Amino acid sequence: MEWAWADRMSQAGARRFAIRRRTAADGALFMGGSVFYQGARFTVYLVAAKLLGPTLYGLWNALNLVLANGVNYGHLGVLNAMNREVPFNRGRGELELNQSIVDVSFTTALIAAAVMAGACLLASFVGRFDPVTAFGLRVLALLILVQQLQVFYDLVLRSHDRFRLVASEQGLLSILLLTVVIAFTIVGGFAGFLWGQVLVYLAVLLYLARN
Repeated sequence: MEWAWADRMSQAGARRFAIRRRTAADGALFMGGSVFYQGARFTVYLVAAKLLGPTLYGLWNALNLVLANGVNYGHLGVLNAMNREVPFNRGRGELELNQSIVDVSFTTALIAAAVMAGACLLASFVGRFDPVTAFGLRVLALLILVQQLQVFYDLVLRSHDRFRLVASEQGLLSILLLTVVIAFTIVGGFAGFLWGQVLVYLAVLLYLARN
């Protein structure tokens, strides 16, 4: 009994060491996945610029500006708040509160994405756009929805320290972007480029739903 305290200290030290090793491994995988994903996106956009030409790729840049700002800021910071509050509450053991935060964040993100998608659809029908731009706005509506959901689930995983799954998600997303989107662009041009992205993000959402 007199040495029980030493045994407890050694066990606690072993647990902390195991946590540090696991955290370091998860961090390395997460960083590697992030670098791979950014490199894949850069490559896909570079290839797409070559295949589509300056006019169509310029149109994509305009659509992508709407997409990026809508997905990143359309939820008005609710997802960023979730990503901050969930780890804090987990540390305090308030898991039931976290479930409410996640549910509210999901509803807010979905409503915001639906509003933005609806605005794109409406603009494509009532605006004085050429057929290619109108088509781009309609597919953009789908892209806003699927990318907003992907960002939501990605942040939920990060806030719950599931960095290995995030890394695998980023790896899958990178591979699909490099293969599916480029192949669709070669075959279908601008339409293939847009629809390829929709299919890729849908596939990633199905992967996350199964894990």
